[in-house]
Amino acid sequence: MPQKSSIARLPTQIREQLERMIREGTYTIDEMVAEIRGMGGDVKRTAVGDFKQRMEERLTRVREAQEVGRVWVEKLGENPDSPMGQLVAEVLKTVAFRTITDLDASNETVKPMDLMLLSRALKEISGAQKVDHEHRRKLRDEFLTEMKAKATAAAGVAEKEARAAGLTDDAVALMRKHVLGVVG
Repeated sequence: MPQKSSIARLPTQIREQLERMIREGTYTIDEMVAEIRGMGGDVKRTAVGDFKQRMEERLTRVREAQEVGRVWVEKLGENPDSPMGQLVAEVLKTVAFRTITDLDASNETVKPMDLMLLSRALKEISGAQKVDHEHRRKLRDEFLTEMKAKATAAAGVAEKEARAAGLTDDAVALMRKHVLGVVG
């Protein structure tokens, strides 16, 4: 197993301060090194620069996945049953999985902020899938209601015509059942 980086070996409080400074994006590497050393940490400038770069790349990927998820939740609300909608949901799951894998493969520990951002992206994906499911159910219910109304109207017309033609009540009832599709 590879040796932990000097950043990973820092006390939790110092590492969290470094991560906060990186997330804020207003500090130079030299300012971060000075802050770490002022808190009693011992790191090289290159180690801080490398850590900053890796953390920013991870945060960027997670934010991009989150943004894509948000956009597609809106779009899937308009047309969630499209094949493209299903494909996008699967792509977003893959992005989330790769992000988790990348975090796990690094020598760094998985940071709570990374997990929080990733969980937001997954929540957006889940929301898109929920919208998709609800939309499909609504369409199915509307279709079934419409078909039932048409079948009932057709059965009423057929019943009226059958009675006018002189069919027996049993024959009319049987025909109505056939029209409504309730005969086994």
